[in-house]
Amino acid sequence: MRISSNFQYESYKAQVAGALERYTEAQLQVSSGKRLNKPSDDPLGSGILLSYSKLRASIEQYGKNVSAAEGYLGFTETALGELTTLTRRAYEFAVRGANGATDQAGRQGMVTEVEEIQRRLIDLGNSRGPQNQFIFAGHSTKTQPFALGPSGITFSGDNNAYTVEVGPNQVLTANLPGEDLFTGLYNALESLKTNLQGGNLGALSGQDIPELQNQLDSIAQLRGVVGSRLNTISNLKVEHTRRIDELTARSADIEEVDMADAVVKLRVAETAYHAALATVSQGFGLSLIDFIQG
Repeated sequence: MRISSNFQYESYKAQVAGALERYTEAQLQVSSGKRLNKPSDDPLGSGILLSYSKLRASIEQYGKNVSAAEGYLGFTETALGELTTLTRRAYEFAVRGANGATDQAGRQGMVTEVEEIQRRLIDLGNSRGPQNQFIFAGHSTKTQPFALGPSGITFSGDNNAYTVEVGPNQVLTANLPGEDLFTGLYNALESLKTNLQGGNLGALSGQDIPELQNQLDSIAQLRGVVGSRLNTISNLKVEHTRRIDELTARSADIEEVDMADAVVKLRVAETAYHAALATVSQGFGLSLIDFIQG
């Protein structure tokens, strides 16, 4: 071919290549259902999608943290519920023991039950959470916090708050300090036991009954704190779901293709590609295979 023919041939070849590229892109959009399959398809849109993806990942991590805190607080609420039942039982013993109609043998039977309550109290103080961590040990979650020594109950944990990040600049405390709660109640039970054994009705009435009521009030207050945090968690989960759904919808608006429109464009691109091939083949007397291979 002469130079002009060569130039025309290369020009047609470039046109066919462009038509093929558009045809291939149209095929990919239809098969993937996405308008953006590579950053160059829409640099601005791709950048926005990347920012949405990062934001979604951070929200999902917050969601995992929220779920961890929910599990922690759920185990805490269960322990406090049983603790309430035990303390009410001890309170009943104090009231019955202070009643002059109860004989000493009856009070001694109560002592045996109070001792059982104390043992169960230690077990509850050493309650474990969803990851087998000690939930009343502060940060020392791998260390059993409570034990019974010669002088009474001992605490080996700390009173630091276990916090989780649940949003930008937002943290939630997932634990409760255990030392005062369990040592205070254990000592109140020890006083009850001593006064039941000694038949000290005045101390039972004037000391043990009010103290056990105070313990019940403290537990109720802590359960209120836990309930409030669980309510916060419930609201956070709703908010996280809403934001993820919103990001998903926004991403779809940018990324996903209008399938009906994409099919039309595919047909147009296919027709244009085959037309370009036919034009070149007819103009230069080449078969389509010869042209493509050339």
